[in-house]
Amino acid sequence: MGNQIHVNPERIAKHGKDLQETVSTTLKGGLDKLNAGGTIEGGDFSITGTMASMAYPGALQFAFEDMKTHLEMLADMAKKIDATARNYAASEQSSKV
Repeated sequence: MGNQIHVNPERIAKHGKDLQETVSTTLKGGLDKLNAGGTIEGGDFSITGTMASMAYPGALQFAFEDMKTHLEMLADMAKKIDATARNYAASEQSSKV
């Protein structure tokens, strides 16, 4: 027989937590910075935002919505990774003789 594959459900769960605590937090900080000094959705842009919106009117709105979508995707991915960790743990427990 070959080598057995060992799955560590705790490590899988930690990966999901890292997504929420590190990646999502960093992305949320960028979203907050992009939206600082007013609200992009309300049209109250900073000087930089005003110049960017003159060059490409939908650019800031696109960036804002794109970041919001990525945050939603990360939250969903973290939830699915947590479910995967729980399923692996349950499978390992059930397969022990």
